[in-house]
Amino acid sequence: MKSKIAKYSLFLLDLAIVLFSFLLVAKLRSGTRVIISNYWRSLIPFTLVWIGSGMWGLKYSLGSIDSGAELLKRIFKCNAVAILGIMILMYIFGKFHYSRYIVLGTILSVVLIELFVFVGLYYAFRFHKENKTFASTGLITRSKEMEDLQSPKFYLEEQLQIPTISSEAYIPPFSAAIPEDSIMVPLFQNYLKDYPDLLSFINDFVDISRFSMARTLVLNSETYFNIQNEAESSRHLFINLHKINDFRRLNYYFIRV
Repeated sequence: MKSKIAKYSLFLLDLAIVLFSFLLVAKLRSGTRVIISNYWRSLIPFTLVWIGSGMWGLKYSLGSIDSGAELLKRIFKCNAVAILGIMILMYIFGKFHYSRYIVLGTILSVVLIELFVFVGLYYAFRFHKENKTFASTGLITRSKEMEDLQSPKFYLEEQLQIPTISSEAYIPPFSAAIPEDSIMVPLFQNYLKDYPDLLSFINDFVDISRFSMARTLVLNSETYFNIQNEAESSRHLFINLHKINDFRRLNYYFIRV
């Protein structure tokens, strides 16, 4: 029963494709109303021949087709017979004055739309047949177990506390460097002597005396190349005096630092 319904549905669909193709070609041509009034009578035998060839070649029996290649063979065979029949009728009735644009344009449009629609429907039916369980699954699924896991009872209540911000300078976890090796003096005298505000800010929040010169890197660069060869965890303090707005791939730069 389902196969008969599908067969008749494809029959009606092909009929609609023929009518749509003719109207589309007429719409793309100037004088659409004149074209429709001059060709609508000839469209009737055209449609009968086209649909008849499809029924003769079992083009609408998708259930009896084993592969996509076989479907293409049937479509081309039926359409070739239909085109031959249409040309013979035009010769018999002397319709040599018909516009090649209208006739060939309608034929080409029907063939292209049929290939797209029929092949798509064939693989859709085939997928539904071979994967009935998956195909019957709705687009939106609900799981009682997942909903229970996301319910509020599975989340621990967090105690809301206002974080406190310490005004004391940060003390690194490693021991203080000896004065001769500390980076403090070079920062004050060389690197940051032209940046008093920056130096004051760093000194207020970080105990600079604990950083040694060997473990500190100070540079003024906008390229990632200058730090990519630095070994991981080889520096305790990193200062780049260049504006970060000039950096390319800024996030990658920060990750590396």
